[in-house]
Amino acid sequence: APFGFKAPKEIEEAIGNNAAITEGYSDSKGLVSAREAILKYCQSKNMPNVSIDDIYTGNGVSELITMSMNGLLNYGDEVLVPMPDYPLWTASVTLAGGKAVHYRCDDKQNWYPDIKDMESKITPKTKAIVVINPNNPTGVCISFDIISQIVFLCCEHRITLVIDECFIEFTKRQNESLIKTAIHSQYLIVVRAFTKIYGIPGVRLGYLAASEKMVECLKRQLPEWNVSLLAQYAGAAALQEDK
Repeated sequence: APFGFKAPKEIEEAIGNNAAITEGYSDSKGLVSAREAILKYCQSKNMPNVSIDDIYTGNGVSELITMSMNGLLNYGDEVLVPMPDYPLWTASVTLAGGKAVHYRCDDKQNWYPDIKDMESKITPKTKAIVVINPNNPTGVCISFDIISQIVFLCCEHRITLVIDECFIEFTKRQNESLIKTAIHSQYLIVVRAFTKIYGIPGVRLGYLAASEKMVECLKRQLPEWNVSLLAQYAGAAALQEDK
């Protein structure tokens, strides 16, 4: 916003045109039309097996980060978090009663995660590994080979992998999103944002993709009807825009 970037007209029109029909409540998982738009978007990105029940909308990814940590953690559980990281991840782990254990992202290796360091920090208390791809704040997009190694670690130790893909739309690796894998695994959660690529951070809308069983578990951590109807109408319009 400070640099003059504007939201697409279609999004502004969607908010204005739907302002008069917000008397009712949204579905607790999110407006069906918004989730259908996300579903079609996923299918267009070669993620054919995603269903509408694998998708949950949130009041921005910030809310989904907090929800996922509250849903996954018991007191004393550990979560491996990149260093440096988006600080809300560490804060949310702590607020959920867990302990954030930071694995090293090596500045001498293009800030890629140090897999050996990560593996050395896995303990019986480790409940999840957080990967931010591309990372905020370093901006590094992790190669699919490294992601595969992390997936293997999680499978081997039966721990949950949480992928933050808020900025993946700005990369050439959109089709490498792990959303296509999330629905097949009870140990994978992917969060993504509308706010970045569409220039609507003030609207507050994000979404989470996971197996239907995982979604049902996590959504208990949030109040019903947590996302504004207008935000969801804006999101549906955003996904129809030809970028």
